[in-house]
Amino acid sequence: MTNVNGDWIVGGSSRWNVRTGSLDQVTGLLVRKIDKFGRVFGEAPDLAPPYPAVWVNGTVTWLPTDPRRPLGMMGRISLDGTRITTVLQADNPPDPRPVVWTCR
Repeated sequence: MTNVNGDWIVGGSSRWNVRTGSLDQVTGLLVRKIDKFGRVFGEAPDLAPPYPAVWVNGTVTWLPTDPRRPLGMMGRISLDGTRITTVLQADNPPDPRPVVWTCR
């Protein structure tokens, strides 16, 4: 999956800044989206099922979730990276619930 936002392009496991020419390897994350600041959003790859996370300059941080509904794939990211949405799944009962994270 390839995603473009501002000066940033992310695809596969690489993040590229077209203005500066810098190229970074994104590790520890299944890449989905990038925001205008170069933060990469996706899921932690070593967990099954997926767990929403963000990669910032080499550091992966899991997004906080309800312990009863920890599972979900990254949905949409606002252009400025301040709002993230997904649908979280519960193991039992299987009732999906939309979630929005707001970054400040």
